[in-house]
Amino acid sequence: MGELSQNKISQLNASSAKVRFQLISEQKSHSEIHRELEVKYSAKITLLKSNIKTLKREATLTQKASSTVKIKILSLETKVRELEGKLDDLELEQVLYDLNAMEGMIEEPAQINSFDPKEIDSLKLELERASEDLNSKKYIIECMEKSIEVSDNIYKRELDIRSSERLKLVEKNSFLRDQLALKKEPRDASHNEVDTHSYL
Repeated sequence: MGELSQNKISQLNASSAKVRFQLISEQKSHSEIHRELEVKYSAKITLLKSNIKTLKREATLTQKASSTVKIKILSLETKVRELEGKLDDLELEQVLYDLNAMEGMIEEPAQINSFDPKEIDSLKLELERASEDLNSKKYIIECMEKSIEVSDNIYKRELDIRSSERLKLVEKNSFLRDQLALKKEPRDASHNEVDTHSYL
């Protein structure tokens, strides 16, 4: 009877040792997987952080350039209005001069301020150039605003990816902990059984 008990205890001890060995092996395996995951996701997170920092810097520079261009646009708009006003005045003077000449009211043209049509042409050319410059700056600001919008969208997408990667890592760690906890239960049960038979 005592010999049977000793054999049973030996078997239980051997079984417990086997379970313990398996648990240690699985713990090492889980630890290796955990380290691999940490390295993998840490590299991804580091890359995402770098990309986000770059996008922020580009967005800041674009916004500064955008502000400069907007100031230039305001200046050009003011210049265009001034040129349009001068052109209107000159064209009005020309119309009045032509009307007076047609009605014979001008007896001595030399007494009236000479009117140079080239001045109108010059103003028209200057106005045309200013308008082209203004349209060009408006196009630039439009492109910059679109670029900022695209950068913001990329930045948000990178943040979403980063959050998703972190969540995956947390879920994987939780899964590994649960697996380790389940593996510990048979070992604890085996120990309890060995202890019970030892008292017998």
